[in-house]
Amino acid sequence: MRPGTLAAALLLAACALVAPPATADWLVYRAGGVQEIRGAWEVVGSQVRFHLPNGTYSTLRADEVDLAASAFLSWQVGERRAIGAARPPAGAEIAAAAGGAPGGEAQPWKGCTPARVVRIATAEALEIDAGQGPETVHLACVDAPEPGHPLPELSTFGEQSAGTVSLLARPGAALCVREEAPPLVDRAGHRVVYLELADGRDLGELIVRRGLALVRGGACARRDAYLAVESSALAAGVGHWGSVGHDLSVAIVGEAVEMGGQAVPLPKRRLSRGRG
Repeated sequence: MRPGTLAAALLLAACALVAPPATADWLVYRAGGVQEIRGAWEVVGSQVRFHLPNGTYSTLRADEVDLAASAFLSWQVGERRAIGAARPPAGAEIAAAAGGAPGGEAQPWKGCTPARVVRIATAEALEIDAGQGPETVHLACVDAPEPGHPLPELSTFGEQSAGTVSLLARPGAALCVREEAPPLVDRAGHRVVYLELADGRDLGELIVRRGLALVRGGACARRDAYLAVESSALAAGVGHWGSVGHDLSVAIVGEAVEMGGQAVPLPKRRLSRGRG
């Protein structure tokens, strides 16, 4: 870390000790960079709605924002961590960006279909073969940070999450695939499923338990059970809720503070701007 970045990070930490934390969140952009905003963001349909620090109301396409990384970062450096909040920011709202089934109670899942792991794309997206050739599936109830950000520091959350999944479900490993009834698909037509390891453990529940993913809202039969696990992970300070995640978040925000509130220029495609 450059001396200026370290100084900014130390100043940020010192301010948090002597003054009430500011009511602000941070957005992590998939194209690279972070942006401080005023208050919390809101996901409505395919948009993320928020206010810039100067009060300007703004919206972005939800697929431009890494919402899981934004939630971990905002919690680690914001007032929720200082007061020991039991839920990360925008927990339920994350669901709207991912598509899937409309709201409502999910029905019990169907039986198990055997499959093999082909490739790990992200912590929540795996390529599997259930006998019909390779296909990409997404873990139900789970939203994990994305790897592959242009700025290495912003990729750390996603790479740690995906790396853990790669160890739990190596290529060639046997899986059990369970679906909701009726089955769920995302906007790209990929199945949204539960994946169980050969020993019966639920892969999605495991990465939430280890503090490496958030619980997604919407129709999901196991959501309440996942939420209980997420609360336990947060209280225990494991994974991205822990000290390593905090140090990383402070360093990222310190870099952004040094550069005027963002690590790189904002995405050019802004849906709308105005005073809210």
